[in-house]
Amino acid sequence: MLWIQAKSLVFVGYLFKFNPNLEEVTVKKLGFVLILAFILGATGVGSVSAEEFAYGFIPLLAKDYNTGIPREVQSRENFNIILPELVRAMQVGSISDYEPDFYAGVVKVTYLPGLNPANVLRVPFYTNMRDAVIPPASPDSSRGSSAGTPTIYMTLYSSCFDMSNMGANYRVKGSLRTSAGVVVANYDGYADSGGYLWDCFNWGGSDVIPGFIVKFQRFNTSGVWKGTYSASAPRITIKTLNKATGIVTGTGPKLSSFYARWWHPNLDARNTSQFKSINGTVKGTGAWSANIAVTNMRGDDYFGFDVKRTANMRFYYNWWLPALYCRLGDNYCFLESFPNKLVNLSITHAGIKHDFSGKINNYGYFGAFLEDNNQEPIFLAVGDTILGTGVTTYKLPLITAIPNAITDKITGKAPKNSYFEVELGIAGTGWSYWKWAHSDASGNYVADFSGIVDIPDDPVTANVYYKYKTTGNLVYYTYKTGP
Repeated sequence: MLWIQAKSLVFVGYLFKFNPNLEEVTVKKLGFVLILAFILGATGVGSVSAEEFAYGFIPLLAKDYNTGIPREVQSRENFNIILPELVRAMQVGSISDYEPDFYAGVVKVTYLPGLNPANVLRVPFYTNMRDAVIPPASPDSSRGSSAGTPTIYMTLYSSCFDMSNMGANYRVKGSLRTSAGVVVANYDGYADSGGYLWDCFNWGGSDVIPGFIVKFQRFNTSGVWKGTYSASAPRITIKTLNKATGIVTGTGPKLSSFYARWWHPNLDARNTSQFKSINGTVKGTGAWSANIAVTNMRGDDYFGFDVKRTANMRFYYNWWLPALYCRLGDNYCFLESFPNKLVNLSITHAGIKHDFSGKINNYGYFGAFLEDNNQEPIFLAVGDTILGTGVTTYKLPLITAIPNAITDKITGKAPKNSYFEVELGIAGTGWSYWKWAHSDASGNYVADFSGIVDIPDDPVTANVYYKYKTTGNLVYYTYKTGP
């Protein structure tokens, strides 16, 4: 695959979301408004040891994120917005690597000491992971404050965990080891007065990877040991998916009980969603089958799966159903699918087909920048055809967005009779605003921000996030005003 090459590239103007109409938007996210600019003098990345790298963290959740929707869903939607810019920054040496942790709600960024990614990325950026993480609200005391049987949830490829019934204000110590027993992270913290604890291992290679060993001990308020809980992280895979019947199959630890869940946005007038779940047991062969029993699965739906590893410890993994995501007017598309799957991605622009192939990474992505023979960007246009392995082919639709400083509205075009998100970002304020919009039978829509914010004459950005209701394929469109 050919990645875009430039002298250097930075992206500025990522804004936090302000949501004055909570009933209109159920998925809360950070508003990442993209304003691209080029600078000279990129710093190349040479061969260095792991100890010479530094780490930073970009938050993916708003402080008031919607707890009624899986936090992984909201983290991932925000990650999708900044993903192309992270790839570009890595290609030109501004950062060395990046890794999303959807459950934690952060992107972990690796960079060379001496560089300042905060100046380059122009996003909220922290060197301490806990400063970037927005924990879930502590549940009420009904979760249990007695020193009863704890329940510990770990998420694969995440460094964070959820514990309940640990004992009021009990101390918890933990460690994370490789399969060879090498310690990669330690933990020391306290449950709250309800016996609940949500926290993360410090970053430094501390993700829970299949085969790693997780161990926790708890102590009462007098320092007396009350139990040790340990398990190796299992490997969980998804093999097949039947959207027509809602049956999903995969592999997991033999004879383990499991809990599978499915989340699906309805894309209706009030932006509601559906949630279904099912319990089962992994067979002695290691195979599992979950019949969600729905007929309206679509691409980009969320599917989560957790297994009971011991009496106290469960491990969780999540996927998104295969879908395509493209940026209209930009030169980037990606295919989301199941990890480690070999896939093809094709983009036909101006009658010329461009083919890419590769493997879906652990986070569910394979992407490509569209370029000509001189490695200059080819910008995606209305009517371009996108197809990929396991997804429905689609053509990029006509989408427009025009902010009006007099009426405080954004008007434009989108596929007819559809519901979608429209974002307004105001440069220099640190805020963005969202409306759930509807296009009429002619494809016209109005996102009315009057009474919420005055759209200034200064530079603003209008973004449209459109998802096809039948396929789940996504299109992102940006319109920027200038001085």
